[in-house]
Amino acid sequence: MRPSDTEDPVDRYARAAALAAGLTIDDTWWPSIVRHLGVLLARAASLEAQGDPTPPADPAPVFTP
Repeated sequence: MRPSDTEDPVDRYARAAALAAGLTIDDTWWPSIVRHLGVLLARAASLEAQGDPTPPADPAPVFTP
């Protein structure tokens, strides 16, 4: 899928960045990549808007072997 094939700006950004970096990523990985990038961008925006260094509760479970 080309970066222009989707309307989600986070998905388009992730695919364009992977293309620019020369990365080949399996299609099954894209939903997770986009979700995690979205979390990172939301946290960055929250920090920038509020100046609060305390991050919100982690939205993803922590893997413990």
